[in-house]
Amino acid sequence: MKSTVLWALIALNAMLATTFVLRMIKPNAAYAQNNRPGDYIMLPGTAIGQSGAMIYIIDQSSQQLSGMIVNQKGGLENVKPIDLQHAFSNAEGGAAKKPGKK
Repeated sequence: MKSTVLWALIALNAMLATTFVLRMIKPNAAYAQNNRPGDYIMLPGTAIGQSGAMIYIIDQSSQQLSGMIVNQKGGLENVKPIDLQHAFSNAEGGAAKKPGKK
């Protein structure tokens, strides 16, 4: 009985020592998900039909407009992103055509 407990403690200590050594060898660094951190424009504003403030966020690298609404409790709610390239391409070819052009 004593030898079984002794060998179990030896195996547990070996596993803990190995885990400790591997944690010390591996670098403890945090990496950002986005390689271009300076491509955001954030603007404060209000939204029609909302009682709280809104933060508009333009991501220049992916050409998307999104936002966050500050609700009555002080929390933030995300707004579905809008693809700006798609929105502006529809605006160019829509009702605002110049006369004489086909």
